[in-house]
Amino acid sequence: MTGAARAHHAGGRYPGWTKVAPPALAAIVVGAVAAAAGQGVDPFLPFAAAVAALAGLSVLWIAAYVRPAVLLSIALLLAPFSGSWEQLGIPGALAPDRLVLAGAIVAVAVRTPGARDRSRFRAEPVHYLLGIAAVWAVASAILSGTIFEREAFFGLLESYGILPYAAFAVAPLVFRTERERAVLLRALVLLGAYLGLTALFETIGLRALVFPRYISDPTYGIQNSSWGRARGPFTEAVTNGVALYACAVAAVVACVTWRGRAARASAAAVAVLCGLGALFTLQRAIWIGTALASVFTLLALRRLRRYVLPTFAAGIALVIGSLALVPGLEAKVVGRGTDRQPIYDRLNLNEAAFGAVGAHPLTGLGWHRFLDRNVDFFQQAADRPLIQTATVTQVLKVDIAREPVHNVFLGYAAELGLVGLSLWLLALAFGVGGALRTRPPPPLAYWRAGLVALTIAVLFASATVPPANFPMLILWLWAGVVWAGRAPEAGTR
Repeated sequence: MTGAARAHHAGGRYPGWTKVAPPALAAIVVGAVAAAAGQGVDPFLPFAAAVAALAGLSVLWIAAYVRPAVLLSIALLLAPFSGSWEQLGIPGALAPDRLVLAGAIVAVAVRTPGARDRSRFRAEPVHYLLGIAAVWAVASAILSGTIFEREAFFGLLESYGILPYAAFAVAPLVFRTERERAVLLRALVLLGAYLGLTALFETIGLRALVFPRYISDPTYGIQNSSWGRARGPFTEAVTNGVALYACAVAAVVACVTWRGRAARASAAAVAVLCGLGALFTLQRAIWIGTALASVFTLLALRRLRRYVLPTFAAGIALVIGSLALVPGLEAKVVGRGTDRQPIYDRLNLNEAAFGAVGAHPLTGLGWHRFLDRNVDFFQQAADRPLIQTATVTQVLKVDIAREPVHNVFLGYAAELGLVGLSLWLLALAFGVGGALRTRPPPPLAYWRAGLVALTIAVLFASATVPPANFPMLILWLWAGVVWAGRAPEAGTR
């Protein structure tokens, strides 16, 4: 089918800006390079202009030619590699997951042909609240001078929530029908198969089958000091555990909604594989959080209560079988269960965060400023070491201060103040909480049940790790899917 035929099939001609944008952006790039060369400007500036223009062109093209449901699903599949694209030979400024996600948002915003059959976006009070929370964080970054720092900037976009907020806003329009939700569900099951197999290969030592290769590099990543856990493409075991659990929940939804024995058996296999992967992360926060999330969801929803005992029995059998069959796993699990030092480090960081909040209660230290300014807030506690090899307090303070707060809530309180934390929590309560309070039509009932489990798992994990990209994206996107049930026209076609 030609481009014109695809446009006609989608319900209209492609917008004129798809013809004008390429030469216009090319002219901007050429002009920037020529001006920079003529003025003797740092060569990085024209390169940055070229990259920005190429990124903008990519977003426009993606928005014009691909269905938003497909775009959001692809963005979710690519999100685990966020922050590591350079390891795959792709510049971070051209990170495909961000470009695809931005393309989906633009497609809905300008109502490209692929998005013409959707309702127009209608702002509700929750959207204004999300905007206020985002503005507070951006203002904090500007005032603290971190807005142009790479980690701080992308932290605002991804882990704090600006892009997840946008995904939540457009998801009810994109995933109104079963046909569109099926695209997302297949993507999540596929992602679960990849993450589950990768966790298995990491655990049993088949590192030749682990892809990408940077996962097997003990010197790379956030958690390079915790070698031996299933950390996946995130290179962080708790984030990997949350992603595995989200995919397991999606696989369960697929198992009860898909037709055909083969499809349902495949979904069930992925659910089991992701459950094993969560065990292989060797993270207590994942073990406890996912168990609580599963049990609470099954008990809270009447139609699911009959599955409590079978699920509990299956989980116990899975754990016992894994400990018996996977070489060395039992020793690792026992070691993690008795390791006190990570708990000491988190308590020390939490105390420093409380000290920062006490010193700057309303506005905090400033966005992404905890690492730079937290050293003065560490105190030697009477019941635990500041660090295991403590000999010189000041040196050790500097060493441990390189770690961010391993608690999202305390971290935001320390950097954004109690006002910023309150805005973020209100956005969560009215956004995700509003989706949980919906009475969705039958096709969305299992999605709502999945959101209950996912919310508990994400919030529990957030109390033990720094902010991470994927948990917020999947939580807000899933909440947006359930939010579609509030619209009277939410259909089943």
